[in-house]
Amino acid sequence: MPEEFRPEDQFKSAFGMVEEAPMAVSIRFSPTIAHTINDRVWHPTQTIRQEQDGSIVLSFTAGGKMEMIAWILSYGRHAEVLEPAGLREELKAIAMEMTGIYGVFPPPPDCGQGLSR
Repeated sequence: MPEEFRPEDQFKSAFGMVEEAPMAVSIRFSPTIAHTINDRVWHPTQTIRQEQDGSIVLSFTAGGKMEMIAWILSYGRHAEVLEPAGLREELKAIAMEMTGIYGVFPPPPDCGQGLSR
């Protein structure tokens, strides 16, 4: 590895390990899990806005779209991409594909804890 290589410089705009063009991202997290998002630095550019309903909006500028998608999906109904529109649409398409796999079921009893609006 070249002596001048600095991973922290190489990946500073990445969400994870994939270096891509950075994009501005905003994600709303439900009150149920807001504390788990609030207690950690997810990206050096992040800001967190507390909403009156107890949810939070995490915003940052980063690349690594596929890593972001996997991370966002790990929060299920507790995470809603607000921007960018393209990322929101991609997650919507994935969710629609998943209903084809799992079918459409009535919401679970605690669904009010999520972000369905």
